[in-house]
Amino acid sequence: MLSLHKFALSTILSIIIYSMVYTQTVQPQRDLIKPFEKVVVSYSGFPGNTNDWISIAKAGSKDDVSLAWYYTGGPQSGTITFSSFEAGEYEIRGYYKNEYTVRVRKKFTISDTDPDVRLVTNKDVYLPDEEITVTYTNFMGTTSDWISVVPQGSADADLSNWKFTDGKPNGTLSFKGLKEGKYEARGYYNNQYKVMARHVFTVNKTISPQGGQFCRRALSTFYAGMGGLGSAWGRTPHEPTNMTVEGVAAMQGVMGNAIAALEAINNCIGFDINKLKSLIQRLPMLTNVQAEQEIQAIIKEIQSLLAPLKSDCLHSLFVTGVHMGAAQAHASSRICQPAPMPMALQTVIRNHLNTASDHFARFLSCAPGFPLSQFSGVPLNSSNSVEPHNHILGVHTSLIWSISLTDCCCSCDR
Repeated sequence: MLSLHKFALSTILSIIIYSMVYTQTVQPQRDLIKPFEKVVVSYSGFPGNTNDWISIAKAGSKDDVSLAWYYTGGPQSGTITFSSFEAGEYEIRGYYKNEYTVRVRKKFTISDTDPDVRLVTNKDVYLPDEEITVTYTNFMGTTSDWISVVPQGSADADLSNWKFTDGKPNGTLSFKGLKEGKYEARGYYNNQYKVMARHVFTVNKTISPQGGQFCRRALSTFYAGMGGLGSAWGRTPHEPTNMTVEGVAAMQGVMGNAIAALEAINNCIGFDINKLKSLIQRLPMLTNVQAEQEIQAIIKEIQSLLAPLKSDCLHSLFVTGVHMGAAQAHASSRICQPAPMPMALQTVIRNHLNTASDHFARFLSCAPGFPLSQFSGVPLNSSNSVEPHNHILGVHTSLIWSISLTDCCCSCDR
């Protein structure tokens, strides 16, 4: 862990700056809300003016237009309940002291479709009698929503081991340890027996029955290295056709980190690392388009090798790392350039950040203290050309810390 700590300490200033500069958040009770259900907005990090205000508006509408709004009344954090709205795409917006400059925003959807209900355990493989922790998201929030932990293959109405969620749409439940075998965590709504989400896990005396577990050091090394691969991928469009010496050297450096990351898990996926080593050597002879295509081909191949794994753990960290690295590279290209950056580039970076957020959400039960709002909070429209890059670097570093301190291990089972 020594080398990891050195890396983390070298970037601790970025984390401090990040937390001081931009901590405002607004969040609905769920990202997908039913029509005519009240919208409960939680907010935090506001300056505490009595005329700070929060609005709900149609997504894409002008910043000075709203459907409903309330003053915060002075508290820096709290909740505000809005009336219901019809189906559609909406946005929560936060403002300071009667101004019309949006300081923070969060999109959400109102629809009759079922939300992306998820269940995940904090491990894929447990020892016998080891406590089982189940994290759930996007439940309805009724007091009679419930979760069971039962043998895989048993009837959906199996009531041998279950608990209510106590009305919380998102949360964590603990279950007593089990005997050896294959099990499922299952989620249900409102005392019904239709399974809305399920997650398979194993209880085994041998914690790594089929090829290994990857824990803190290996996972953080893997994530950071895949961030390097994404950074090289994201840099290529900003290089001239005949890439600069500085650009090639920077890309070779971060791709070298990707080699170490792949070596940490290669007994699991069997990627031919010589392909990456060859690309690093040939990089000075390639055009920026050729380099982009070859890096992208390697990314797709690694993704295809991770796909057959039973656990989504490594795949989640892979996608998160690649897209965070790409977002950072794109933002870096705008340092000392006219700001705010072009809207087209903002869209590219936001798409990378959204993809990273969606995939890290699958790992979130293993990093429960990490706020996903950090992804959406990056101020891409800032008039300071350095600010977007520094914020992304802060998120990237916070992710490395969270992964390096996790109690979870990723399984290599197929």
